[in-house]
Amino acid sequence: MNNYEAKEKIVLAGKSKIFKNWQELLPNLTEDMFLESLRWVCEDPAKDGEKLTREIGLTKIGIVKLIRHNSSSGLVTIRHESGKLWSGDCFRVPCNNPDYADADGTIVQTFKLSLSARDRI
Repeated sequence: MNNYEAKEKIVLAGKSKIFKNWQELLPNLTEDMFLESLRWVCEDPAKDGEKLTREIGLTKIGIVKLIRHNSSSGLVTIRHESGKLWSGDCFRVPCNNPDYADADGTIVQTFKLSLSARDRI
């Protein structure tokens, strides 16, 4: 069983914490959308021990494909396919502190949520 097949099995069994967390932030995220993006990231051309070149990231409008740029000095930058630096996105999340929460009990937070082929699902 390859990396994607193992991760797909976890998602389809309803045991993926990442998928559940991402779906809480983006309720219209479907299993099919997630699995399609997961397949792409798991097809990263990097072999064992080599530096990864792909990630997927969560935004308010869906999952985006990200490219990892590895410098010879060890610095890694993560960018959109367009070349724009990945800075995450803002999401409205529950907030129990009334000093910070909006009237609906939530607060806007910025998250850099991304997933590589080597991350646990």
